[in-house]
Amino acid sequence: MNTTTNTNTHAHTHIFIFIFFFNQHIFSSFCFLHPDGLFPIHLAAGGLDGIESTEAEDKRRLECVKLLLNAGCPLLMKDANKQTILHSAARAGHIAIIDHVINECQCQSSYFGGSNETYRGAIDGPPPPSHFINFYDRWFRSAVHWATLNGRVQALKLLLDHGCNPAPGKRKTNKYTSLVTETPLEICKRLYGDTDKGNEIEEMLMAANLVHSNGKSSFKVKNLNLRINK
Repeated sequence: MNTTTNTNTHAHTHIFIFIFFFNQHIFSSFCFLHPDGLFPIHLAAGGLDGIESTEAEDKRRLECVKLLLNAGCPLLMKDANKQTILHSAARAGHIAIIDHVINECQCQSSYFGGSNETYRGAIDGPPPPSHFINFYDRWFRSAVHWATLNGRVQALKLLLDHGCNPAPGKRKTNKYTSLVTETPLEICKRLYGDTDKGNEIEEMLMAANLVHSNGKSSFKVKNLNLRINK
């Protein structure tokens, strides 16, 4: 294991220790900012890129996320890269967390009466789910971008099933980064090409784009067979 992996592993170990003490009332704030620019809830919802987590770890992480949300951590909290909890979970492929936070947003939006037509931002409380699930980070990437980028097929299926936009518009300029903005499909073709994973992701994105362009807010990805541990 290289130095970078060791550092990341220690960082994620520390967040579980932090949340344990948080639960024991030793810490009173969930706004502790990690040196990497991440808040505790982002560390709990995320994981190590390129490494598949176990079912037991997924369950522990979900419990940490629930604990922080129940303690008052904002669902819309963003880290230094403008990423939400959903970005973190999509990058790591934690489908139980993805499902939980989207459902939580739907509940909050219903309570505050948010709608796509009249939503004016924070003044109206939590955004409608269609806004939350498609938020961009500093690289103009949504959760769908990150699930595609990291090859998290099951996470991508779930995001599309919840109505995430499979083909977000691209920005011509971005003052935050020199990276060229790409659609999820462009990322898929660049990274995976004509591989089994590439073909599976491309098929999902193309099918979702067809439905999305017809004005339907959500659909079920065919052969979706997810076991979500809650």
